[in-house]
Amino acid sequence: MLAKAIDLRSEPLHISSIDRNAYPAVVLEAFNFDALSFMQYIDRYCSEEQPGRIMMIEASPHDWDSWERQWHTADVETPINALYITPCPGTEHKPR
Repeated sequence: MLAKAIDLRSEPLHISSIDRNAYPAVVLEAFNFDALSFMQYIDRYCSEEQPGRIMMIEASPHDWDSWERQWHTADVETPINALYITPCPGTEHKPR
């Protein structure tokens, strides 16, 4: 059987952090990379008991204007594509 390649730039992947039988790895099809998509993802796949991770590739053409809860940001000299594996829920943002 051939496996479908996953393009993490358009279809992020949910990875279960504890109970791999519940949602071992799920492709998040039709994900819009906006606040609503992230909230819907968290509501469907994540909880305090099973926080999970979202894996995605995101383009960063310029410096970020915020910090994430883990206290990281991006200073971009040239446009980049970065691979993120982010714990959910709980990621918070603050202005830079």
